[in-house]
Amino acid sequence: MKKIVFLTESMVEAGGVVRVITTWSNYLARENQIEIVSVKDGKPFFTLENNVKFTIIEFDFKNRILGLLKNIYLMYKFLSEYKDTVVIVNKSLYIEPIYFWRKLGFFRKNKIYYFVHGGNSDFKDFYKKRLFTKHRVRMIFEKFDKIICLYKDRENMEMPKEVDAKKIYYLSNPIPYCKNTETVLKENIILFLGRVTKEKGVDCLIRAWSFIETKYPDWEVQIVGEGKDKEEFIKLSKNIKVENIKFFNATYEPEKYYKESKIFILPSLFEGMPMAILEAKFFENIVISSKTAGGIKLITDNETGYLFEIGKEKELSEKIEEAIFELKKYNHNSECKIIIKSNIEIEEYEIDKLGKKWVELLC
Repeated sequence: MKKIVFLTESMVEAGGVVRVITTWSNYLARENQIEIVSVKDGKPFFTLENNVKFTIIEFDFKNRILGLLKNIYLMYKFLSEYKDTVVIVNKSLYIEPIYFWRKLGFFRKNKIYYFVHGGNSDFKDFYKKRLFTKHRVRMIFEKFDKIICLYKDRENMEMPKEVDAKKIYYLSNPIPYCKNTETVLKENIILFLGRVTKEKGVDCLIRAWSFIETKYPDWEVQIVGEGKDKEEFIKLSKNIKVENIKFFNATYEPEKYYKESKIFILPSLFEGMPMAILEAKFFENIVISSKTAGGIKLITDNETGYLFEIGKEKELSEKIEEAIFELKKYNHNSECKIIIKSNIEIEEYEIDKLGKKWVELLC
């Protein structure tokens, strides 16, 4: 039995990283001692198994200078206490305090991993392109023992010189559900489930639906989640007179919505490997995604779902119409050729198959 700690910022709000940490913590807790250390106090949004410990340490992510000094001190206390533990870091603001102590020669025997929650291209396309994160690529590969990426991006892509490919381990996000024979009556619902923000492209979905809504009076868009732009989007839907649309609170049981819907849309501006796409496919939705890295990775256009250019509202509305037309050919979603092909693809993301990779990671 190994001791494993996931070090993150928050577990109290719905989100993709929160869902991934919850899923892997619950899975690994079958045979290991698992703890999640977070900054934000409160009840974890998604259900944790009883043997998963949840701890609060008040690292400071608000003050860039004074917060760093505090975090260096707190990191010393933290790593001193968790010497015989595999620490998996899930927030980039922890990088500097860890680098500081390891640069001075402390905690070299600790096992410290960095979880990117994206592809290896993130080091080039995200970290190196931002003023306050570009230095972290060197820090990560110099002082972290292993780096976990969700997938390997373009095969011959030129990477920053600091990136050491030998340190990278690839571990896809898993599907946390088991197949069953339960038959659920699906409704004419187009679903978005996630953070209700501009980064997730929810306004693009609302406008796309406004173009075609009157042609499909028996269909409805459901937007499930919370976010800083939710009230603005509710006003937008009223201003452009979209009627067949409903907003719901965030849920810790997303499967209820996936089961009822027929089409799932993820119109994000950027995505790593969204669990929402995997889960929507699992529950036999036709998935429409913008051409983010994650969307392109998980969907073959017109074969296992539909892709559209990021932010292109008109194109999205056309893809919605294609999906509705495709579904009209069948009595049940499970008979749809796109969904059948999609189901074959997602078998590789079953949690028990991916879970075996942790054996190599933790050694």
